[in-house]
Amino acid sequence: MNYKSILQVFVFLIIRSSLSAQTHSAVYKPINNNIKSYYEYLPEGYNEDTSCSFPLIIFSHGRGEIGYDKPLSSVLKNGIPKLINQGKFPNQFIVNNDTFKFIIISPQYYNWPTGNDLTNIIDYAEANYKVDKKRIYLTGLSMGGAVTWNNVESSILNSKRIAAIVVVCGASFPKKNSGVIISVANLPVWATHNRGDPIVPVNNTLSYISSINNSTNSTITPAKKTIFEENNHNAWSRTYDLSFKENNMNIYEWMLQFERDID
Repeated sequence: MNYKSILQVFVFLIIRSSLSAQTHSAVYKPINNNIKSYYEYLPEGYNEDTSCSFPLIIFSHGRGEIGYDKPLSSVLKNGIPKLINQGKFPNQFIVNNDTFKFIIISPQYYNWPTGNDLTNIIDYAEANYKVDKKRIYLTGLSMGGAVTWNNVESSILNSKRIAAIVVVCGASFPKKNSGVIISVANLPVWATHNRGDPIVPVNNTLSYISSINNSTNSTITPAKKTIFEENNHNAWSRTYDLSFKENNMNIYEWMLQFERDID
């Protein structure tokens, strides 16, 4: 093989590698009036197999990254987008001997979001990405935790659309029927909070977990809470850290235990 042929093969391998690698891209395309841009994370091999679908995580940011006065890059400040941006997010997870690769959508909200904003994102993701509809997961911190709660507590239909949620210091308090709706839908919940949080009281999370687990329609999957003995608002650095585990599972492995039956 001559030098030119070797060079062509080398270039081909570089191009192939770049096409199959993980990508994290800013997308300036509105989903609705409150979501004008987002980050998309696509795993290695996403474009290679047209018949394959992938679990989806939708990550919702906090109030400090809201879009009316912040650029989209602010979303990279915390949580999953930060891990991806730092090159620390694994290409795959192995749970129960199965291998999974996530699609991750991290929207930037222009104003404080509603539960319907998340429904719009789910609809958009299902229409535009190769989403495994049995494995849609929601997570968010502070304001993003609130919109996560607000989406699933709004209806049994919404809750049943989601395989599991992880809520971090969610800035929301349960409504009268929140626990009943979530428990009837048998939606797996893991919520974390700092006990001495001066911004969002830990009682928000304790009340949601109690509301779900004490519902007369007791859920098959009890809601799970982790309360860190810290006196600040930042429960997210520890929660999203891959090394943080309970029962030998981090939050990503925990979510992947669960899937929905879909008609």
